[in-house]
Order: sequence, then structure tokens, then C-alpha cells
Amino acid sequence: MYKAVGDSVVVKQIVEERKSSGGILLTGVACSTPHDTIIVEVVSVGSQVNSVAVGEKVIIQKHSTVPISEAEVGNDKVLYMAIKEREVLGVVDS
Repeated sequence: MYKAVGDSVVVKQIVEERKSSGGILLTGVACSTPHDTIIVEVVSVGSQVNSVAVGEKVIIQKHSTVPISEAEVGNDKVLYMAIKEREVLGVVDS
């Protein structure tokens, strides 16, 4: 789908549709994690990337991404984004 180059990393975020107990649709902003960090899945890494691998889940700052595309999968939205390797804050242990 997307091929990262150099020190770039392509990631995807699945934004689940959430509703409050009263039936109000909550946007991604209302559901954001502390300090505006998000957990995303790595889908492609450039040739100069050494610290993360395809399939790993990583923590990044929400506002450090460059949007690539958006797709609908059922009721969920999948966002593809590009980041630099240095913008990865951590790897989530599985």
C-alpha cells in the first residue's frame, strides 16, 4: 500500500466510533489519550529505520503526523500517517 523511505515510518490508526451512554457520538478529540499521544501500528519502515518494525504498536504525539489517507472499515475509520523515526516515543510490549 505505502512504502516508507529513508528515516520515515508509515503508521495506521484505527479510530473506533464511540458513543456516550446518552447516545452522543464522541470524536477522536473527546477520546484522546493523555498528553495528546496515540498508539498506532507500523505498516512500513524506511531503509534507515532501526528502532521499529512492521507490525509493532508504537506511541507517538498526535500532532507530529503527516496525514496520508483515510478509509472507512465498517463503523471505524482507518487513518494512514507518515512520521519520522525520531518521533516514536516508545514501543508497546505485546
